[in-house]
Amino acid sequence: MLGARLRPTFTSRVGPTGGNIALQRYSVDCGAGVSGTVTTTWTGAASYSGPAPGALTPTSVSGHTLTYTVADLNALQRGDLDIILTTDVTAPVGSYVCITSTLSPSVPDSRPADNTMTECYTIVQSYDPNYKEVTPTAIQPGAADWLTYTIHFQNTGSDTAYLVVLRDTLSQYVDAASFQYLASSHHAVIQLEGSAMTFTFPHISLVDSATNPPLSEGWIQYRVKASAGLPNGTEINNTAYIYFDLNPAVVTNTAVTTVQLTATCVDGDIRDSITICQGDTLYYGGMIMTSTGFYYNVMQNATGCDTTYRIWLTVLPPSYHPISDTICAGDSVTFAGQVLTANGTYTDTLTGAGGCDSIISLVLTVRPLSYLVIYDTICSGEVYVYLHDTLTTSDSSIYIFQNAHGCDSIVQLILTVRPAPVVTFTWDSLLISQDIWVDNGRALWRQYCEPYVFPVSGGVPAGGSYLGQYIHGDTFDFRNFNYISETIDTIEYSYRDEHNCRASVFAYLHLSMCESINDISALSTIHIYPDPNTGTFALETERSYGLSYRISDILGKEILQGTITADQQPVSLPDVADGVYTIAVDGARPLRFVVVR
Repeated sequence: MLGARLRPTFTSRVGPTGGNIALQRYSVDCGAGVSGTVTTTWTGAASYSGPAPGALTPTSVSGHTLTYTVADLNALQRGDLDIILTTDVTAPVGSYVCITSTLSPSVPDSRPADNTMTECYTIVQSYDPNYKEVTPTAIQPGAADWLTYTIHFQNTGSDTAYLVVLRDTLSQYVDAASFQYLASSHHAVIQLEGSAMTFTFPHISLVDSATNPPLSEGWIQYRVKASAGLPNGTEINNTAYIYFDLNPAVVTNTAVTTVQLTATCVDGDIRDSITICQGDTLYYGGMIMTSTGFYYNVMQNATGCDTTYRIWLTVLPPSYHPISDTICAGDSVTFAGQVLTANGTYTDTLTGAGGCDSIISLVLTVRPLSYLVIYDTICSGEVYVYLHDTLTTSDSSIYIFQNAHGCDSIVQLILTVRPAPVVTFTWDSLLISQDIWVDNGRALWRQYCEPYVFPVSGGVPAGGSYLGQYIHGDTFDFRNFNYISETIDTIEYSYRDEHNCRASVFAYLHLSMCESINDISALSTIHIYPDPNTGTFALETERSYGLSYRISDILGKEILQGTITADQQPVSLPDVADGVYTIAVDGARPLRFVVVR
């Protein structure tokens, strides 16, 4: 067979050497003028592209079978039966293309066992752009010949490689001291330590093969001498490791040089790689082979010389191809003629490469529908928003979505609207003092001239909170009353129940204070100027450092509070409207003033 490298989308020249082997190898003519046919078949992911240049054209082509009609088998030469195969673009790396050729002479053959030859080739991906070769591939025993090695590399990644490093360990059967660098595609830094070599290409900037194939390639060449005195049959092997930047090593093929003895009696040396299926038996070279391994046998041929059979047999087990699929409950999938609806593992047996069983195993997962119930509550008068729905009453709604697996996800929203608590607030006809009588939110009062504080109660249910201008906690405190003749305080009672629902009621308290001479403070008076003003004025006091001042509107609502820090200090009300306002200082008579913008 012609050595070939098969790579997806690449074309390769392959073919057997057919004809009178005795004539070709030993110059013994024992079949002149014998006609016959040659049949070539192949298995694997490759297609026929035509005869190789200079080769014979098949008489017929049918699928993966080529038939040649040969008038004189004695006349067949090396290359006459070569063909061009194109490896499929989808060919799995590591799979095989096996080629079998059978010669059928028109007369009886004394050795029909040698009329069939099979060789298998591994489909590779990185072998072609990243590989190693050696010349020569054979030397005489004892000779210290030069061996020339060439390492080819190519950046097949997706971006530029800025650093390429080649690591190569010389065989024990060569003289490392004889190493000579010959040439390289790019500048290389070479290190040799014993038999370990490192070739470094710094700043190589090797573009990727998809961008520019020619600029993505590189090579280096060196030579060493084989050790003297090597015995016949010695194999000098060498493999290189190629590193692109920080990526794992790309391992090349092994370049082999064999020490071979040339004798006057030409021994036969048949090397073959054969593939069979598990359970089959191969009879070849006087050997019976059933399991994967290397087989070696020496038999005497018709000329009295030895024929050595070196057979590498690969026994292909059934190939297993696990796949998985997922469907939703209620859906189905068809596999091997079955309609499947349940979880499980299902198998189908097909015929794969080389005619061996290819078992496909399907693991089917059926995902159930997902269901979620959301319970939520709101209080009467509140609004609940879910997705694009606005809800104000108790409801039970269904929403259907698609989850991450494409199956239905059902959400049920159960909304409960809880009533607000019933809240009341009364003064309960409580006599607070001689000055104030409060009756169910309506206040009857007399003037009084002393500050007054009393507790607030009457909210039902108990446990709520009171809010108002003069309320602090549960106490009504109008000692800081603004000294106007009358004001109304709104008191709010707010209660929140165990469901966090809230309700409020309001009561109103009317207040009045006397303004007789006796009520004027013994402390100094206060003045403001100008009056009227635009909301900015000076406050003038005496002996009032540290006291508080408060400014209220006409309704008694406090709008500003501060501390006196000087006898004269500026005050600003930038956001108030035009009107009448009251300023009060602790211990002094309040003073009214006018703001006009």
